[in-house]
Amino acid sequence: MYWVLFEFAGFQIRSYGVIVALSFLIALWMSTRETERKGLDPKLVQDFVVYGLLGGIVGARLYFVLFSAPGYFLEHPWEIFVVWNGGIGVIGSLIGGFIVAVWFCRRRDISLLRFGDTLVPGMALGQTVGQFACLLNGDSYGRPTDLPWAITIADPRSMAPLNVPLHPIELYEMAAYFFVFLLVGK
Repeated sequence: MYWVLFEFAGFQIRSYGVIVALSFLIALWMSTRETERKGLDPKLVQDFVVYGLLGGIVGARLYFVLFSAPGYFLEHPWEIFVVWNGGIGVIGSLIGGFIVAVWFCRRRDISLLRFGDTLVPGMALGQTVGQFACLLNGDSYGRPTDLPWAITIADPRSMAPLNVPLHPIELYEMAAYFFVFLLVGK
């Protein structure tokens, strides 16, 4: 696991944040390209991106709060805002982004399906890259296995059971997201 890429003056640059930012930029690039390819104004994606990012972040955090330890967050509501200590859920980011996309399309009077066609390939490719963040962080893990491609995590900062061969679900998800990208990114 590689939590910290490098550190200077007590400030850490963490692999998770760098990879998530990279996956976001890849999704933005691909979505802008798709918009042009489909004959839409690329400015639509550029106008949407800030709203989509905010909706994704809020959705990701709310999903984590509601489905991981809601009792803890009821007792410590200020901790809801402490995202730098971890705790986001990709499903929540997709839900949050979708809600914002519905709002955006209604506001701009554009077809949600047509706009979605321009966003989905980029999202799938971004998600493919983003799974590396989970792999390096050790925050997602599968069940124990004896398969030859199992991964074993020894870093105590991981949320996974230590020194136990596990299914590499991050790699499975990467493959699934990439398959979606190949299907929709014609």
